[in-house]
Amino acid sequence: MLTVSQTNPLGKLEIVEVYEYYDRPVLFACRNISGQIYLAVWSDELEDRETWLYVPMSNTRFSHVRSGFIDLHDAFANPEDGFVYEVIMQNGEDTPLDVNLIPTNMLSSLTLPTSGEKLSLQTQTIPTFSETLFQRATQTRREVVDLALNFIDDSRTEAPAGKLGSILLSFQNVINTIGNKIFGSGGLVGRLPQRTVVDMQFNITSVGAGSFKVSLASSSNANLFDDTTVGDAVQELVSIMDLSENEIALKEKLMNLGPRVASAYVGLLENVNIDVTRLKIDWASPNNHRSGSASISSEAAQRTAAIIKQFEEQAVREYEIVSTLIGANIRTMKFELEVGDTRILGDVEDEAKEAVDGATIGRQYIAHIREVTIYKSMVEEATIKSYLLGLRPPLPE
Repeated sequence: MLTVSQTNPLGKLEIVEVYEYYDRPVLFACRNISGQIYLAVWSDELEDRETWLYVPMSNTRFSHVRSGFIDLHDAFANPEDGFVYEVIMQNGEDTPLDVNLIPTNMLSSLTLPTSGEKLSLQTQTIPTFSETLFQRATQTRREVVDLALNFIDDSRTEAPAGKLGSILLSFQNVINTIGNKIFGSGGLVGRLPQRTVVDMQFNITSVGAGSFKVSLASSSNANLFDDTTVGDAVQELVSIMDLSENEIALKEKLMNLGPRVASAYVGLLENVNIDVTRLKIDWASPNNHRSGSASISSEAAQRTAAIIKQFEEQAVREYEIVSTLIGANIRTMKFELEVGDTRILGDVEDEAKEAVDGATIGRQYIAHIREVTIYKSMVEEATIKSYLLGLRPPLPE
């Protein structure tokens, strides 16, 4: 046990772990009597003095730095409280000449560990949570989500394993598909790209009582601007949940995100049923400008799922095409045209009735067609209806 300084304004410090040694410890963790942890690094040296940086951190942040999830550069460049201590020491002395609070935006990158340099020590990283959601996000530099589930049988703080697993799987699936859409990393069908799956992944970090709570944290940490790609996906999910049963706004939102997201969201909603009476999502980000909360009852979830399943989108286009008339029936108002190997079947509109009545089967005509595509987002299925608006012989060559 090494004493760093007996009269240090940071408190009476003792080194608890040394990570780099060069004639003396140059990168180490220390703790004062009140339990505050500091990570310290040698920063600069002149002829008669040297400069050290001390960054205070929570136990949770320390565990993430120690395990290598947060690299050494970010530990100093993005501290939880937004500052580090600059400690100037006289060579050979234990008492600091000066201690300054330095905001991180005043730090030179030359004084910090190299980006990407990290520790990699076996570390217990599943915390017991007394901190707020935002504190956990800040300490770990990860997106954190609490999923709270209310069950019909609330006499015990337990959850059916199958139901919990289904909800967690459907939650992750929604996040994956939103991420896939936002960042354009994959198609509308088929397996999602591996990069999307990795970037969007959440890990279980704890479970809690009350309403049964599962605490999740993103497997990736924040960039220098305190943002993550998965945070954008969670923000979208919270905004979708806020639109439950608002058919017009919900349709606009999901039509923009596409059928894959709509289908995944319905999968989540359909798991909030029978024994689950309510699902609540609380989200916090390392970026203190981003957070959210949304909840939905089982009744509202089932109504919303039913609404989404009925969503239809129509696309209308009109065109003229040279074709061969191979079928026409004025009584049923049906027609059939042949264009190469393709056949167009549909209804004859009133304005084309006279032209069809005088037309000759097997002859070429210029057909004026209105084509209506009806797209059901949930079943990813399109129905095309064709309407004949006009029919005239082609001009002679």
